[in-house]
Amino acid sequence: MPFDDIYARDWRHPDDQIRQWRHAARKCAEVLVPHIIETRYLTGAYVVDDDARDRLSEQGFNLPVTVDADLFFR
Repeated sequence: MPFDDIYARDWRHPDDQIRQWRHAARKCAEVLVPHIIETRYLTGAYVVDDDARDRLSEQGFNLPVTVDADLFFR
């Protein structure tokens, strides 16, 4: 798994368009789950801001939540 690409603060590569497309695709990748993920498999969550953290908490999410806007496209 290319974690360096996933957690990179910048995915742009001005001198290499193909590399930029691949890097952006990794950064934007989603996990598509057909039904459910049991909560025992979750260890926490990353969210974009305090409002998102609060909304997650209001839904009953009680695992560690890290606010890190750099992980999200805005």
